[in-house]
Amino acid sequence: MRHYRNTTLATSTASLALAFACSSEPADEASGGREQSLEGGAAGAPSGGAAGAPSGGAAGAAAGSGNAGAAAADPAAGASAVPALPAVSPDAGSAAGVFFLQQVADSEAGPVSFLAAAAASTLDELDGVDAAALGLSVPGDSPAAVHGTSVFLASSDEPTISRFDLGANGQLVAGPSLSFASLGVLDVFYWRVIIASDIKAYLFDSENGRAIAWNPATMELTGAEIDISESEKPGFTLDPLAYYGRVVGGTLFVPASWYSDDEFASLGTAALYAVDIASDTLLEFSEDTRCPGYMLAALPSGELHVLPDNLFAEELGLGTDASACSVRVAAGGVGIDPDFSQDLGALVASAGAAPPRFVQGGISDGNGGIYLGAAAPAEAAGDAGAAEGELAYSLFRWDVAAGAASAVPGLSITGALVEHSNGAPPSFALQPAADLASTRILGLSASPADEVSVAGNVVAFARLR
Repeated sequence: MRHYRNTTLATSTASLALAFACSSEPADEASGGREQSLEGGAAGAPSGGAAGAPSGGAAGAAAGSGNAGAAAADPAAGASAVPALPAVSPDAGSAAGVFFLQQVADSEAGPVSFLAAAAASTLDELDGVDAAALGLSVPGDSPAAVHGTSVFLASSDEPTISRFDLGANGQLVAGPSLSFASLGVLDVFYWRVIIASDIKAYLFDSENGRAIAWNPATMELTGAEIDISESEKPGFTLDPLAYYGRVVGGTLFVPASWYSDDEFASLGTAALYAVDIASDTLLEFSEDTRCPGYMLAALPSGELHVLPDNLFAEELGLGTDASACSVRVAAGGVGIDPDFSQDLGALVASAGAAPPRFVQGGISDGNGGIYLGAAAPAEAAGDAGAAEGELAYSLFRWDVAAGAASAVPGLSITGALVEHSNGAPPSFALQPAADLASTRILGLSASPADEVSVAGNVVAFARLR
């Protein structure tokens, strides 16, 4: 299963994971509205929402930064007044900006998370900040999702999601929780959860062939369920990767992955659910075998691109002449476009890269570009904190409209190049150090990109306001 293998990479000193976190700006890039914060060292067992799968800060489609009190600018809301997420005064605390950090550490009782709101106007003001000294302590290592100025955390030992809100003093305070036990759900795996809008979220319960709708503002079930059983495959376990989802023009796109029940190997395809979030209707389920991948990058034009993560790219590129590629959903569409594919290896080679062993992606920068990572030996890619003989990735920006890529100088990474789900730029990358004592945070929407180092193993990061 792909995301468990990614966590194996993340927990080794030879191959650390890179995870993308995003601000709480509106998620729908196409309307102006965005593995996995792959945890560097969190446990990876498929039980009780344990770590080892995509994670990240799911951004709000209707409640942007400083907009948590607005009630109904939401495709699911209609004209009726509905409860919104808790309003926070723009002058809560004293800082012009607040960032969310989640740090994971080990304890005698098991992994523990520290959820912190850190006052800062710019990324560099976070230099050296320690979430363990600032934040609430909660059991487990499931990376949190962020929507507006609220943080959502899946429990590691019961089928429950809890909300934490930015309080008037600028710190996070515990809010309500929602249990799915009454619906027969045994575990809430956080990579199967997405906050699609201010009042609509989904838990993809593949064991029962459904997606369960719930309201993140009221923390209540809506009563709606979507049948996803058509995507089941004999001999394979279905795993919808909701945290990779994107909302484009009122349509939620969620990628799907399968792994073999016998060999525990992934089925290499690109597959997408397209869900109308206003009516809780599955508009289309599409699958394409040309370009395996499940990373989604939404562009301001309304296009949605499906790209490989590092493991899909490795399977294609190691020991073969094959090159990773990307497919898309055209603006206004709901299914994968059969007439488009992009060879990613050729794209970065045209930008002057040495022939890459494989290419992964992709991170939207909000300006029509998608970040890609081209693999090379660490010594060729530059110092990314890689161990001897480890692969590293040089970063490239693909200008989709121009059909060309350019190198991003001065930055290289190890492990997975992965973006958080349903977020809006600015995009941030998290790169834990080999000893998990610190984490690099790269700001990739800025040009040139900037970075800062914070304490500990940070597995989720977002700008709350």
